[in-house]
Amino acid sequence: MHIAIVTNRFAPYVGGIERQMELVGRGLADRGHQVTVLTRRYDSTLPRRERLNGLTVERFGPSGQGVIAKWLVNLGTFRRLALRKPSFDCVLVTQFSATIMGPALARAIGRGAPLVLRPIEQGEFTGEVSRATLARLPRGAHGLARTALRMTRRMAYSQAKVLVVPSARLIREAEAFGFAPDSIIHVPNPVDTAAFRPATRTGRQDLRAALGIPQDAEVVTYSGRLVTGKGLLTLARAWKDLARMHPRALLVVVGPGAGPDSPLDAEQALRQFVTAEGIQDRVIFTGARSDVERYLAASDVFAFPSVAEGFGNALVEAMACGLPVICSRGAGGASDLIEEGEHGLKFEPEDPASLCAGLHQLLSDEAGRKRMGAASRRLVEDRSGVDAALDSYERAIRRAIERN
Repeated sequence: MHIAIVTNRFAPYVGGIERQMELVGRGLADRGHQVTVLTRRYDSTLPRRERLNGLTVERFGPSGQGVIAKWLVNLGTFRRLALRKPSFDCVLVTQFSATIMGPALARAIGRGAPLVLRPIEQGEFTGEVSRATLARLPRGAHGLARTALRMTRRMAYSQAKVLVVPSARLIREAEAFGFAPDSIIHVPNPVDTAAFRPATRTGRQDLRAALGIPQDAEVVTYSGRLVTGKGLLTLARAWKDLARMHPRALLVVVGPGAGPDSPLDAEQALRQFVTAEGIQDRVIFTGARSDVERYLAASDVFAFPSVAEGFGNALVEAMACGLPVICSRGAGGASDLIEEGEHGLKFEPEDPASLCAGLHQLLSDEAGRKRMGAASRRLVEDRSGVDAALDSYERAIRRAIERN
């Protein structure tokens, strides 16, 4: 089959969505399918077309990081799907609340392939995902824009034949929106367990030396985008108190912000808090990294303070690296996998005291950390295999083609 994957950004951009789509795309290509990624040329220095890790990548303007740029990429994907060759057998659209318009319009005029949608976060069906952006509009325009966007999305979503959904919570949201149960396929996000794996004792020491992390540090790591909804200020407030109890504790924050022009950015507020509280020497900001697995393998604990997630792939990647985890009770589909006390701990969302207590418990119990970390690795190997996920993606794509 000739399959298109539509995503807002792709490699070399580093993020959980991007890693997932590369993993799925490469897996489908390895099974003999032709896979083309249609994405945004967020950096004007990137080539418009290239072969990357066995995939054809086509990039469309505009460049930049703002909300408008994310929406305008639909013009490019529409032209590609409706007017240019070769055509596709199926189009898989991820992060679709912003990227669905071009593929859906091509489909609506009879020039596009059947669509499979892949939700990644809560609120994509309800429109809640756009609340922060719409709130920046003048008061008079806010209601009008919200209504227009809701109607446009409903028409666009109706073009989809099948959904690939990573969590039970998102399945309920899709059904409430109106999708029939037989159009929804539950596919937990897969993890490359060869890349994300525990380090040996010597390997861990070598990683810490290479990454500039003290050998005797008690390392807690967060990885993911530094955006609102990730609970980062909750983590920072908990860390302020934890640092007093654990003089060797070091927080490593791996990931990029959304940029100062984005209403979703949380990086600046996080950095300002760390500076204002005088804990700069107890926090490392790495920025975007393509080697997040090295930081995870060099860590002792993984913290995932997100208030809400569609799945929470970073959590499963950390578990694959043999780490005990602590996450909020509402973190997403990945947190549903975790049995408290067996793979890690859970805390009340947006409750720094609860998070601090959990971190203190984990850092004070080395034997418990090792036991939970080993159980985390076993769980990921059993439940998040790549082959099973690819089987489900192929089934979803074939089902969409059959219903065309």
